[in-house]
Amino acid sequence: MSEISLDRPANWPRVGGMVDWCKHRERPLLLIGAAAQIVVLAGMIGLHSLPLLRGKTVLLRVQPVDPRDIFRGDYVTLSYEFSRLPAHAIPDLPDEHGNESARFFRGYRELTPSGLTLLINRETPLVIDLSSIQDYDKGHIPGARHVAMSQFDPENKELTKARELAIAVYCKNGQSSSQAASRLVKAGFKHVYWLGGGLASWKQADLPTSRGNR
Repeated sequence: MSEISLDRPANWPRVGGMVDWCKHRERPLLLIGAAAQIVVLAGMIGLHSLPLLRGKTVLLRVQPVDPRDIFRGDYVTLSYEFSRLPAHAIPDLPDEHGNESARFFRGYRELTPSGLTLLINRETPLVIDLSSIQDYDKGHIPGARHVAMSQFDPENKELTKARELAIAVYCKNGQSSSQAASRLVKAGFKHVYWLGGGLASWKQADLPTSRGNR
């Protein structure tokens, strides 16, 4: 039977020596890790500071609005030109009712009362009321201009000045104004909108109206 020796070989590393070696290398490793973190943070700060150091100053025209809200009192809303995206700048925007093919052949876009409100707030379009003068005086969309359907002419000199602007037409129930929208498209107007359902849908949505010439 062979005997097993429990003596440690001469070349066996001592535990104390390993500990001393780790302690000796610990300080440089910590310094290297700290330096790497500082370099990374400095690079991130530098990248975010470049626009401030090399960028150009942009002056914005401020458009203050004072709606004089009844409940909140007087306050100001700041509006910038670049924050407004005209609806006609989106060529592939589908019709609100999802009927893209019908919109393509009509050439004008149908709007709901909320859609027209959004258009008015964004683009300040020319809104034309084609109802009778009696119905117009009883109530119309604020800011709308009255033009009798019998006198509506897309080739009118005053109207042709707005050929490149957004134009929204409506009447009492939407029937006559849809024909007017088609005539505007045929006359070369590019941004034509029609209020589906006419003023009746506007009132049904509980939106404000004006009387007389206001």
